Amino acid sequence: MILKISKLSEDKIATILDKSLMITFVIFLVIYTISTALFVMWLNWKVKKPLEKLNKAMISLSEGGTYESIEYKGSHEFMQICENFNAMSQKLNKSKEENEHLQSEKQKMLADISHDLKTPITIIQGYAKALSDGIISKDDQEKYLKIIYEKSNNLTELINVFHEYSKLDHVDFKLNLEQKDLSEFIRAYVAHKYEYIYDIDFNMEVEIPEHKLLCYFDEVQLKRAFENIISNSIKHNKEGTTICIVLEEELNDYKITIGDDGIGIPEDIINSIFDAFVVGDDSRNTKQGSGLGLAITKKIVEKHNGNIKLISDLNSKFKTIFEIRIPKK
Repeated sequence: MILKISKLSEDKIATILDKSLMITFVIFLVIYTISTALFVMWLNWKVKKPLEKLNKAMISLSEGGTYESIEYKGSHEFMQICENFNAMSQKLNKSKEENEHLQSEKQKMLADISHDLKTPITIIQGYAKALSDGIISKDDQEKYLKIIYEKSNNLTELINVFHEYSKLDHVDFKLNLEQKDLSEFIRAYVAHKYEYIYDIDFNMEVEIPEHKLLCYFDEVQLKRAFENIISNSIKHNKEGTTICIVLEEELNDYKITIGDDGIGIPEDIINSIFDAFVVGDDSRNTKQGSGLGLAITKKIVEKHNGNIKLISDLNSKFKTIFEIRIPKK
């Protein structure tokens, strides 16, 4: 009897254990399923959606679309990927804008070059035709020939300036850099220029240190940069104007100041003064000039790893100042 009861108890316990195991398994399965579903949802929110957004942005960028910043807050690794993509996109977008601006500038330049070349060519053709047809009196022939000669010289000068500008813009152009005394170079330049400045009834103020200031520069190109600034000053100012040239030593560079006390720079071109084909009263004024002088000067200074800026102050003694900085090393 006791053995029979004991056997029944064991069977009952086994049944209960089986049911408990089944219930435990079902609960585990439910928890596992819910956890898996939640994990998949989290993975979709944290990884899949950002990846889809990143992929969409990459496709848009590859097809020439505009830059869109990807905002993501989550794992450090994926945040780094998004930040790198944003940085790359910004650079590509900036490069695209610069390229579009460059293409626009090139088109404008071609149009301006065509205009500047067309004017003297038209005059030369007209006067040559008149002389050829014999409709110019003998008394006026010499005058017309002189005009043709002057216009052909203007044409040659324009072509040379355009060539110089394009040469500086070429990737293979190299300066002839030599370590020399900048003080002595500017002193020699001023001595060469001094007589001409006073012959045209301009004045000159010069401040150059007595001691040597050594740095690497291209004499020919730096002289051209100075010539362009001073020619610009002479062209747009009246007799009696004073031109100043000052050389100063600073911590990391040498500062060259070239200015004048003339009429100043028109406000509407101050911000674009170093752009190609920009001159006072627009590039179509009556004064001769290609409008490339200061653009060439800027390129020359930048080729020296320096910088140039315009300081325009109508209330100071020298209303127009071009400040050039050339690194010591």
